[in-house]
Amino acid sequence: MEYLRNSFTFMFSTLWLVAVFHRVFLWQFISCQETENHTKISLNVMETNLKWRYETFLNAIREEKPFESLLIIHQQQYKEKEILEIFTKYQADEVPKCITMESNLQSSYKSFFNSEILAIILMADRVDRDLMHNLAQTLDYMRQTRVFMVITNINNFELFKDKMLNFCETLKLSNVLMSFHSNSTDSSIKLFRLKPYPNYHWQLVTSWGDKQHPLYPQHWLNLHNKTLLTYPDQFAPKTLVFADEQAQLHISGYVGLLLTAFAKHYNAHLQMYKPLVEGHMVHFKDIVQMVADGLLDVPMSTEGGGSGSWQNMSDYILVNKAGFMVPLSTQLSISEIFALLLDGYFFGCFLVFSLLLSFALALTDLLFEGTLEYLNFVINSKVMPGVLGQAFVNHFTKLIGLRMLYFFIGFVGLNISTQFAANINSLFTSPPYHKQLETFSDLEHSNIKLLIQAPDLVIMYAWVEENPNIFISTQNSTEFLTARLNLNTSHGYVIQSELWEMYNRRQEYFRRKVFHTTPHLNFASLMMWGLPLQKDSLYREALNHFIQNVHNAGLMNAWRMQTYLDMSKLKRLPMHDPNQEEQSKVLKVFDFLWVWTLLAIGWLSSLLAFLMELLIHRVCGRKSN
Repeated sequence: MEYLRNSFTFMFSTLWLVAVFHRVFLWQFISCQETENHTKISLNVMETNLKWRYETFLNAIREEKPFESLLIIHQQQYKEKEILEIFTKYQADEVPKCITMESNLQSSYKSFFNSEILAIILMADRVDRDLMHNLAQTLDYMRQTRVFMVITNINNFELFKDKMLNFCETLKLSNVLMSFHSNSTDSSIKLFRLKPYPNYHWQLVTSWGDKQHPLYPQHWLNLHNKTLLTYPDQFAPKTLVFADEQAQLHISGYVGLLLTAFAKHYNAHLQMYKPLVEGHMVHFKDIVQMVADGLLDVPMSTEGGGSGSWQNMSDYILVNKAGFMVPLSTQLSISEIFALLLDGYFFGCFLVFSLLLSFALALTDLLFEGTLEYLNFVINSKVMPGVLGQAFVNHFTKLIGLRMLYFFIGFVGLNISTQFAANINSLFTSPPYHKQLETFSDLEHSNIKLLIQAPDLVIMYAWVEENPNIFISTQNSTEFLTARLNLNTSHGYVIQSELWEMYNRRQEYFRRKVFHTTPHLNFASLMMWGLPLQKDSLYREALNHFIQNVHNAGLMNAWRMQTYLDMSKLKRLPMHDPNQEEQSKVLKVFDFLWVWTLLAIGWLSSLLAFLMELLIHRVCGRKSN
């Protein structure tokens, strides 16, 4: 009995221990499972929170200004796959993505795709130079593109910011947001905005998401007194430098006024590249080269895209035509008027009527009087003076036919002399003009040459090849401008349509216009002029916006009118009328050149006739002896 009791007690104790161990095991197992599940839930929450934050950023950016696609550039060994996935899967059905790594050489994105994009830069551990240069090359001619940098795993973030700031300034990036967090499990994000003006610096973003605090503000709306280097070419009417009564220099011209208003409107400071010298002209080709060398930020000059890329220019400021102004023809001189009077028609009429009437008169004498003089059939002493309207001797006759012949000789002479006298009065009172120069072909047959500046020949190379014989070049811009300003009629000159309008307006006050231009003398019927800028200039977007507003407001027309008034006051337009009223003058010997020539021919002919008569008389005398 005792044995059964002990056996039962042992079995009960064993079962109790097994139950206790089983319970402890179950409790430990459940605890481990709960810990593991809790860890997974925490990680998922963090990942969801980070994804939500970045998607919120992207939605806010797109709401500010829509973008058509995402350009995602990341390092080749980028390990934060969760972050990369956030951007690659963002609105996959609506927003196309272009994904690349820093090792892939990129061409200009603008050449193939829409430029309204958002560039996403994923960078970890360090400042990746290759990645930044890849970004710069991809964003050629569109550096104003919004850039969103996601930075993780940086030990010394302050040093990283300084290096990245230098890269952004070197690469001329201006619209940059940079987010920083330690790794993909860290949901706390610090957001920094790049401020390019007046000097590059980072700004911590504390509030965003409304119109007062946009993520990507238009920084160029306030340049914060940024110093912009400029220099005028002093080619009126684009830019005009003059001194006032206190010897202070001022700048006018529609380009000078445009940039002055631009600097005032956007709170910038214009500084001359070197001290201004009134009248020191610089060809726009040299200005373009100064811009390309980084010496000028916003030049006071224009360029038509012929010497570089249209992408390195602002929007057009002016659309015009370019051609040549040539002198109007002058009046004929007195000697030329006599040459016009004694033309082939006059001598033709004289010879024809002289021969016909001489033959008729000699034939009449032969038939009715029986006299025969062979020379009278060609040259008759009665007919020639009569045809010229002079008196001639005629003998009395009862022959009605001979009387009518004398009458007809007088009538022909009266007609010819009357027409000659009328032409003399008309031509001497209002002398006609030489043929006007209206085409390049006319210039080839005239003594007028076109004067062109040597740098312009590079731009006009196609025209130069077609017309090599009608121009001369000069290296001296001052000589060219002075000759054109003084309306020197020895040459024709290159001129653009807006300057020609000013010159032509001044000529309206002259007795007679001195120069003119025709559509056939144009070498460029459409030229678009903008400001030459540095490659990927920080000021191009601001300038384009300002230029569009200027055109919409009509300010360019007002500035051109102001330039005309300034040029008139400063006598930078033709002021002297070269067509002064001529006083009566005494005729000179040279004025009768053709008269003296005809007189000399007549005397020489008379002398030859006299010698011939002597020779014939001597020959006939010898035969009779």
